[in-house]
Amino acid sequence: MKNKTRQTISPKTSSRKSGQGVSGGRPKVNIQEYFQRILPFLQRGFSINGACRAADVPKSTIADHIKRDEKFSAKIECAKRTLEILARNNIAYSIKGGDVKAAMWWLERKCRDEFSLRQTYSKSKHEGRVVLYDPATN
Repeated sequence: MKNKTRQTISPKTSSRKSGQGVSGGRPKVNIQEYFQRILPFLQRGFSINGACRAADVPKSTIADHIKRDEKFSAKIECAKRTLEILARNNIAYSIKGGDVKAAMWWLERKCRDEFSLRQTYSKSKHEGRVVLYDPATN
């Protein structure tokens, strides 16, 4: 019985010769094609998950490549920062153009100690009471 089974299996497997374009395993993915499909979404501020959903690309494939390939990971991070860079440039151009509101907004966020208009409340760990913290005075 053992011999008969081997004979039936053998012709099927031996008919495939190596080098004839027949390979086993999963098909290869074209990661560059996937990257090109998610790129416009990443540049518009989408998360990786959202970009993959919008572009119909498997998120797990992108995540695996990010973990394995540092260059690919850097390309993804660069694409994600595109919108942030454009926003920073717009603020800079507005300030250079004399937009006082943009300048005030920027100073409130980047130089809080000096220009913040808000007072923040913090709870003291030792006394258990709420203490008013004014960044301009401390």
